[in-house]
Amino acid sequence: MTDDYAYREAQRTVARIQQLSDDCWHALDASRRAMDDDAWVGPVARRFHDAVRADERELRAQLAKAVQDAKAKLDSMPRKS
Repeated sequence: MTDDYAYREAQRTVARIQQLSDDCWHALDASRRAMDDDAWVGPVARRFHDAVRADERELRAQLAKAVQDAKAKLDSMPRKS
């Protein structure tokens, strides 16, 4: 396996991670929108809404970190000129 082969494989992996991130980025949108539209009311609904929003923030943070880490790894790889 050459450095160039490994680099191309890493590029494909980064692209796949980015695609998975893009696919999952809006996974909780429907739940959040339903809560934003007051689909449920009361204290339990507010706690659930807060939990959905916190989960959405955490999911997006983890997705962004996965993409960032993959890109950093790619950038650190040696390349043939």
